[in-house]
Amino acid sequence: MKNLKLIILLFGLVFICYSCFEKYDKQYTQEIVAFNNGSSVDGRWFLFGGYMGTSPIYKYLWKQKDGGIRLSWINSNRCTIYETDKENPHITVITNFWDNSRDWIHIFIPKNSIKYEYKLELKGGIK
Repeated sequence: MKNLKLIILLFGLVFICYSCFEKYDKQYTQEIVAFNNGSSVDGRWFLFGGYMGTSPIYKYLWKQKDGGIRLSWINSNRCTIYETDKENPHITVITNFWDNSRDWIHIFIPKNSIKYEYKLELKGGIK
């Protein structure tokens, strides 16, 4: 009976700690000076087999605190882009304390920065 109370108490403490950290994710912001989309090639090889593929990325230049500018890139699968004129262009990264696979990135760029394009190509002909 005494061990059961101790186990329940420990689970309760773990749950409370997890709940507290879950609510207070860390976040940081980087001011960006240029932004573009692209793709990166990735793959894995071992002995005689492997794979190769591409994944969509966003490339950007960001301003450091000392005034320098650095080039970075991020995978696009965890990003949301917001077009706004109310804020300077920047990237906000929100990290989860317990699980970095749940990190999320918000990208704020000036309005009308995204070029919307629809293209339909028909090749060949009807005979």
